[in-house]
Amino acid sequence: MVYYDRVYWLVSQFSHPHLASSAGYVVENGDGSFIINDMPSEVFIQETLVIVMNVHLMIIKMFNDIFQLGLGQTIGSFFKDYTDLVGNS
Repeated sequence: MVYYDRVYWLVSQFSHPHLASSAGYVVENGDGSFIINDMPSEVFIQETLVIVMNVHLMIIKMFNDIFQLGLGQTIGSFFKDYTDLVGNS
């Protein structure tokens, strides 16, 4: 549960306006003033989706390891396909 709580907090920082992701939400206007965009947008969606998918795969792997379901090869194959698709970033 600690892993989930930490990752959820981290992902929330990307997907909601916050100082950690302020570069995506605060921009300088041409006259020296600032524009703060706290409305829903497409900023950081791709990064958030990649992180969330990775978290789900790690949870599935941990579940498999704890309950010894024998799905290691299937999970490994899926994880390889996933990393081939999104890259190794």
